[in-house]
Amino acid sequence: MTYFNILKKEISLFLGSLFSGTKELKSLGFTLLIILGIGGWVQAKELVQPALSIQGMTQEQQRVYLDGLADGFQILNAKLQRQGQSPLYCIPEKVVILGRDLLEFAAEDLQGPQEDLTIAVSGLLGLIERYPCPKENVETPLPAKTIPSK
Repeated sequence: MTYFNILKKEISLFLGSLFSGTKELKSLGFTLLIILGIGGWVQAKELVQPALSIQGMTQEQQRVYLDGLADGFQILNAKLQRQGQSPLYCIPEKVVILGRDLLEFAAEDLQGPQEDLTIAVSGLLGLIERYPCPKENVETPLPAKTIPSK
């Protein structure tokens, strides 16, 4: 029998004895159930809360903001390429970057409520690190010739 099963059995026996006893024991049992229920609900709610968030924004506002950032980064990257400059990052053809990806990248370095710009910069840096562009074959310059002095 596993530890969890033993614990479950012991709790069942304890609660059963509370509810079959006097009025005071039943009241104590109900109080205990309420406390355990509220505690479980609070823990479950904490699990749903993101570890990283943007100060002053609801989750929906954060989603819209981060999706807009992801689109803006894509536009900036395309513009750099059209101008003949090196892109900031190179994602594979079938990969789509969403706001939640930026939040995930930022969460590698940040925790708790943060300023929106802090998350934006951290998300972009994470994007650059996660999807680096291949290094171009850059020729190393030859050493400078020295002119002999007379």
